Amino acid sequence: MALHGAFNGAYMVYNLLATGVMASLLGCGQASVQRAVDAFDPRNGRLQAYEIGGRKVLLNLAKNPTGFNQNLKIVAQDEGRPAVAFFINDKEADGHDVSWLWDIDFEELAHNRPVAVYAGGIRGADMAVRLKYADITADRVASPQELLSQLDKLPRDVNAYVIANYTSLPGVKAALDAAAGGAGSTADVAERGAGSAADAAERAAGAASGDVAADGSAAPVVIAHLFPDLLNLYGDGGNVRVLEQRLRWRGVPVEVRRVNHGDSIDLAGVDVVMMGGSPDREQRLASADLLEIADDLREYVESGGPLLAICGSYQMLGRQWLLDGEEVAGLGIIPMTTGRPGTSADRLTSNIVLQSPLAGEPVVGYENHAGRTYLDDGVQAFGEVVSSEGCGNNEQSKQDGVLYKGLIGTYLHGPLLAKNPQVADELLRRALERHAVRVGGAGAAGADAGGPAAAGAGSAAAATAAAVLTPLDDAAERQANAELCQRFVR
Repeated sequence: MALHGAFNGAYMVYNLLATGVMASLLGCGQASVQRAVDAFDPRNGRLQAYEIGGRKVLLNLAKNPTGFNQNLKIVAQDEGRPAVAFFINDKEADGHDVSWLWDIDFEELAHNRPVAVYAGGIRGADMAVRLKYADITADRVASPQELLSQLDKLPRDVNAYVIANYTSLPGVKAALDAAAGGAGSTADVAERGAGSAADAAERAAGAASGDVAADGSAAPVVIAHLFPDLLNLYGDGGNVRVLEQRLRWRGVPVEVRRVNHGDSIDLAGVDVVMMGGSPDREQRLASADLLEIADDLREYVESGGPLLAICGSYQMLGRQWLLDGEEVAGLGIIPMTTGRPGTSADRLTSNIVLQSPLAGEPVVGYENHAGRTYLDDGVQAFGEVVSSEGCGNNEQSKQDGVLYKGLIGTYLHGPLLAKNPQVADELLRRALERHAVRVGGAGAAGADAGGPAAAGAGSAAAATAAAVLTPLDDAAERQANAELCQRFVR
């Protein structure tokens, strides 16, 4: 039996295949099944096509990175330069944690050079930040109706793709249904759209138009992403993207080294390290790799090397952590222990806001962990919990994470650095200082830690870092931060 369907999306092939197999087993004829497929039009917002005011609009649901990436492939098939809108909520059905936005390949969308991109929904600010770090400028829209008003300014031949997650889909669909049922505008297309579309295209293609050209002859700042194949839950790899982009936007050459399970790494040639979270099994595998380089990692931290450790990686910095009731030896870099009061189902999960000495504004993120971490007396936490929900290290202390020299350990996903640019720049400040000493000459780098040569090198490195870390336009990041603080700080 051969079936044909005018559907987009790779997974519709499987749907047609399953339909054909079952129909054949039940004795249905091919012609009857094909008529049913041709007539199939559920109009439920999933791959639903509209024509609104002479413009083709496609609405679809996406609820996870796989679905989003499939939608982006559909957009990529457009031979023109489309307009794309994303509506993201964080209600119960959607999931309160939107870190998964950083697991979507929006960088591919940037290659398509869309005419305009819009971000809406409860977490539209988060979406705008994610798109920014993919070099895409997104205009915020407060509602589907505002989106339609913005689309109305574009030429009629610009196709629009609207992608929404679970709870945002019904409202978007209702607005598109209403618009498709109306008479629409009769204004001249060229008069209405040409100028606005050109402006939008320039914005979308030049999200990083303020970038400073990097000096290709300079030694790059090296970011080591340790074990991304094991330690990369909840979009934690986005922290590396944030650090990389914030250097590029300042014209600083940067190299990202992804160190996978079993690879070796010389930390002496690294300026900043990032380690993410993971499920238990992967955490155990990563732990074995980390224990093999424990001495090098300890030396790196003690020398002031900046390191960001999220969730499971943070736990492994202590003396021990628990896996299925078994005590697992940690790296022993930080005087702390991590236990587990119950099973992996006994988790601390919520949005969380901290006040941290590293930032003049609140630090926002999302925690999702079964372990409870206890710092020894005198060990400094990353921040104090100031939100109406969220626990951090454990239910009692109302503190999260740890600060030690250049090391930041935390339970905050989000990813952490995306909506907390001051924390990102603090890591970069330390990375630039280390880089200045590392490439500035063996004499400075190898001088006695307490001697005048070392002091002079450190002072020069600090001056170099301060000069490079020119302010960036962090309006999008601060808006996303402020919206979460407004919701969760009482």
